[in-house]
Amino acid sequence: MTLVLLTSGGLDSTMMALLAVDEGIEIHPLFVNYGQRAAEREWRACNTVFRRHRLPAPHRMSVRGYGSSVPSGLTSRKLDVVADVYLPGRNLFLLLCGAGYATRVGASGVAIGLLDENTVYSRTNRRPSFLVLRHYFVQRRPRTSP
Repeated sequence: MTLVLLTSGGLDSTMMALLAVDEGIEIHPLFVNYGQRAAEREWRACNTVFRRHRLPAPHRMSVRGYGSSVPSGLTSRKLDVVADVYLPGRNLFLLLCGAGYATRVGASGVAIGLLDENTVYSRTNRRPSFLVLRHYFVQRRPRTSP
């Protein structure tokens, strides 16, 4: 299996990358800049963490217009990052970006890390609340010959 793995350099996507590699899954890490205020810090963290763990280097996709068109505390300094954090459709949008990239690299699906806030952060944690992130895929449709 080959997956595009959406990554931010944070704990959830890093854990998912490590679990996928441990299971022999080939990953194509994808960092999406959707206009988030912390994009550059996230990109640096992503590269640092993936290098440290000897994971494949992430690809960067820029779709910054989404954040400026749909403002939230994540994308606008005029809004509060905590009180106005909700960004409608963010994860679905990220999955669509990943699906497009999956077609380009020939991956069979897209994975996104979504941790339950009550999950204990441990590499060995395999409780159902953590495993939910490993089963959230968008399957790529095989190309048909013209």
